[in-house]
Amino acid sequence: MSKDARGRMMTAPNVAMLDSPFGPFPAQAGEALSEVAGCGFRHTGRGDFCDGVRADHDLPLTLGHQISGRIATARGGYVPEARRRINEVERLDLDRLTQTRDANEGLAAFIAERPPK
Repeated sequence: MSKDARGRMMTAPNVAMLDSPFGPFPAQAGEALSEVAGCGFRHTGRGDFCDGVRADHDLPLTLGHQISGRIATARGGYVPEARRRINEVERLDLDRLTQTRDANEGLAAFIAERPPK
């Protein structure tokens, strides 16, 4: 894992985000440190950034919450617990959330806007 991480920080609505380096902190007992490969910026972040919706936290703020990556380090025997929780979330997504009307309408709209080539 790199010693320095980078994020894009929102300082005000509709103002170019700042490229902001930061040093990741070490995992403490019972915690895991994630190495983020990518982060989604969708409805909530767009509302905060483009529409001036009040964010839940003070600015500056790194937007996005749909994170993909891997567990880089864990302490205090946390790896089995982290794997169990990740599996629970994956099952919730596959078994329940993707079966909702909203999810299916969203998927249908996405496919309609991007016909296969």
